Amino acid sequence: MFRLAVVPLLALALACSDGSVVQPDDASPLLARGAGPVVEMVTGSGHFVPNVGVNAGLWRTFSMTARKYADGSVSGTYNRVAHLEEGGVAKGHGTVMCFTIVGNKTWIGGMDPDANPPDVAWQVVDNGEGVGADPDQAGLQIGAADFGFPAGFAQDFCDEQPEELDFGPPFGVTPLWVILFDVEGGNIQIKN
Repeated sequence: MFRLAVVPLLALALACSDGSVVQPDDASPLLARGAGPVVEMVTGSGHFVPNVGVNAGLWRTFSMTARKYADGSVSGTYNRVAHLEEGGVAKGHGTVMCFTIVGNKTWIGGMDPDANPPDVAWQVVDNGEGVGADPDQAGLQIGAADFGFPAGFAQDFCDEQPEELDFGPPFGVTPLWVILFDVEGGNIQIKN
C-alpha cells in the first residue's frame, strides 16, 4: 500500500508546470540507476563574452550537467552556442565523459559527435554564491580537432588537470586562465 502511494506522489513531484515530465535521472542524484549514489556533481548555465579567440567580443551561451557516481562512472551532457562575426550561430552539444574537481575548479572532458577526433575539454570555476561572491567562470571549449590534439585528449585533460596547453602556432603555450571568462546571467555549482 505504501508503494502505491509513493508512485503518484513521485510522478506529481516530477511534473513540470508546462505539463512535461522530468525523467528520474534528471530529477535527482538520489535516483541514479545502477551506478550507486552521486558522489560529485558539476552543473551550470549562463553566458559569457570572450575577449580572445575566434569570434572574440561576441557572447556565448552554455549549459552542462555532469555527475560522478560511487562506482566511478560519469554521465552528463553539455550544450554550447557561439555567436559568429558573420552572423548566425555555431552550436555544439555532446556528452560529458570525465571531470576532475580540485578546490573550486573543474576540468571537464566530453565528446562532440560531430568532430574527429570527438574530444573536447573546458574548465569551470565556482566562486560561491551571494552578493559578495566573485562571478563564476567558464572556459572556452577546446576541441581536439581544432588544435591537433589526439584522440584521448579529453580524458588526459581530466586526469592531468593542466594549467596551460600548447595550442600550436600562432598561439603557442597558453595558460588556461586566459580563456576563462566571467559568467553573466548564470551560475556554476560544484558539489563534492
